[in-house]
Amino acid sequence: MIRRSLKIFWTAFPFIVSIALDLHRFIFFGPGRDRTFEFHVSRARKLTQKIAMLGPSFIKLTQVLSTRSDILPPIYLAELSKLHDEVPPISLEAVKEVIKAEYQRPFDEVFEQFEAQPLAAASLGQVHRARYHGIEVAVKVQRPGIHELVADDLSIIQGLLGILNRLFNSYQLRSLQVVVDEFSRTIYEEMDFEHESHNIRRFQELMKGRPDIVIPEFFPEVTTPRILVIRFYHGIKITEFEQLKQAGINIDRVLRHLIEIYAKQILMDGVVHADPHPGNILVTQDEKIVLVDYGLVVELDHETRHELIETTMAGARRDFDRLIEGYYNLGIANREVSTTILREAAETMFDILSEEGITQRRVQEIAFEVLESFYAFPFELPSNLVYIFKTAALVEGIGTQYRYDFNAVKDIVPLVKQMLRAEQELNPCKRVEEELKTLRGLYRDAVEVLRTLRREDLRFRIHPVSISQTERYVARVFRRTIVAMAGVMIAIVVSILYVYNQNLPVLVGGLSVSGLILLGVIAIPISTTYGFNLWVDVGKRKKKGKGPMPGPPR
Repeated sequence: MIRRSLKIFWTAFPFIVSIALDLHRFIFFGPGRDRTFEFHVSRARKLTQKIAMLGPSFIKLTQVLSTRSDILPPIYLAELSKLHDEVPPISLEAVKEVIKAEYQRPFDEVFEQFEAQPLAAASLGQVHRARYHGIEVAVKVQRPGIHELVADDLSIIQGLLGILNRLFNSYQLRSLQVVVDEFSRTIYEEMDFEHESHNIRRFQELMKGRPDIVIPEFFPEVTTPRILVIRFYHGIKITEFEQLKQAGINIDRVLRHLIEIYAKQILMDGVVHADPHPGNILVTQDEKIVLVDYGLVVELDHETRHELIETTMAGARRDFDRLIEGYYNLGIANREVSTTILREAAETMFDILSEEGITQRRVQEIAFEVLESFYAFPFELPSNLVYIFKTAALVEGIGTQYRYDFNAVKDIVPLVKQMLRAEQELNPCKRVEEELKTLRGLYRDAVEVLRTLRREDLRFRIHPVSISQTERYVARVFRRTIVAMAGVMIAIVVSILYVYNQNLPVLVGGLSVSGLILLGVIAIPISTTYGFNLWVDVGKRKKKGKGPMPGPPR
């Protein structure tokens, strides 16, 4: 534990100090340092390499963080998203030891055939192909000692976060704490293979009757907390597009079915297969989708699902007021965040998305530009949506690997409309109830505003980016004032010296220096660009067809 703590500390310490220097030149005080775009890219790559060296806990936690633009700047998200959950396989002897310990008998008495070469090796376990009672199966075996390692790592991470939260008052750290707390819960569920078998059984019930999806059959008599045995399915990984084409599979139809499957999970069932990376999704010859690996499954309550549907539909019909209200209701945006700013951001993004022929890469670039500004906002994504956004990002990523202009939003809107109609048919009075609730909210807000005005306690919030840039503007003016005063003082001092000793060269030299200083203060323009002007920049770039703005994250 001590050795592991020291390793993590010495890995994290340089990055913590470097980030602290970004904020304050002397760590706890002083102005921030200006870092170049190249510096941030280099630091993000080094951070990704170091995290990979720290092992499974950090790799899996980083995979969640790589979708969280409210915690990390886009440059870092882009690098961290490249981190893969791939590690060297454990030896066959170690696998045999785990099987013997779980079954209390040699593995060859359980399985008639067992391939030594693993099909896949991940941070928590690895999968071997085998034969059980004449059936071809996949055997998932947990890595030895993984429980202890994860427990130690989480303890160290929580301790480190506790120290950082006491030293720095940052909403990014608070959001990170929410992610770590949720991760601490799900990682233990993911390591319990009996829990995974229960998840498989739930999905078998939920997906019953769907001809386009296969939920694996598992064998409960040989499933333990450290071993899971499921039927082996022959299929092609969903991102092996050339193989899919050669097999005569309609990839567009498969991707549409994939979106429908996940939309149903998120918006209707409330039980979500939350780890849909390409290795966990296979396509059979008859175009059925096989979902494997149910270690990470999250649940959504009815209210959250309904709000997600309403918010999605508000975006589809460009009802930005309802869209922003959905952000607030879901906890995506803090009520302190300016409604006007959120509306401007939403309008900009929807204008971009509505363009014909725009590539997903360009959408991501512009989204990163928008997020550069939003990074200063107090966004704190609630724990129940942490993995939902990660899941949506992974599904979208699968589509963009196939087609450059892939846009999941266009495919999901008709499905959401259908779900909304079905819900309204079940409860026709729901819409009226919501409108009455909105009117009650407006009445309460109006009363609160009038009370605030009567108390003369009306306050306005300014965008954090505007505050930061205004501070820099004032600092520039102050420094210029000091320099000008220094120039005037030089002129006064040399004039007094000339009165006493009549030294003309000193007077001429001093006045020349003073004049040059004052001329520089007057002639060099001071930047007056501050405030929230990102949307103008994005609009100009859209007209000119330029690439992303290369500004460093703040």
